[in-house]
Amino acid sequence: MVDDLNVNAIGSALQVSLGLFVRRLRQPVQGELTLPEVSVLSRLERAGSATTSDLARTEQITPQAMGMTLAGLEAGVCGPAQRLHLPHRRRVDQAA
Repeated sequence: MVDDLNVNAIGSALQVSLGLFVRRLRQPVQGELTLPEVSVLSRLERAGSATTSDLARTEQITPQAMGMTLAGLEAGVCGPAQRLHLPHRRRVDQAA
C-alpha cells in the first residue's frame, strides 16, 4: 500500500496548498491595517517623524515600496499618518 503512494506528488500538492493558504492569510481584511502599515505606525510612534527613505531603510525595503505603504495610510483607510512637505528640501517628504 505504501508503495502505491507517490511521495513527490503528495509533497508538491501539499506545497502548493500551503502556499495558497499562507497568501490568503497575508491578505489584509477590509478596514484593517497591513503588517507593513502596523510596523510603520509603531516606528513613527516610538521614534517620531521620519523621512520616507529613513523609514524604508529601517524596514529594509525600497523607498518606492515605503511610499506605497504611506500612501495607503494617508488615503484615509485608517488615516493616522500624514506626509509633510519640507520646502527647504526638494523631493523630501516627512511622515508624521
